Amino acid sequence: MHTYQKLTVYFAFLSASFLAGGLVFQSYTEYSILVGWGGNLIANFFALFYAVKWRRRRQITKNVNEKGV
Repeated sequence: MHTYQKLTVYFAFLSASFLAGGLVFQSYTEYSILVGWGGNLIANFFALFYAVKWRRRRQITKNVNEKGV
């Protein structure tokens, strides 16, 4: 598995963890749901960033291999 793929999966699981953590701690703190959703959003953006980066790198490698360079 490529590094960018691993990071995409890691941030996808982290986003779900933020959301679940925010729901779990809602009875303890007032803003835990807001923090959970915020962390979820940021982690999803990072997952999207690394997924696009992996896709572009894969496309560049594929193009180079087709040209025979």
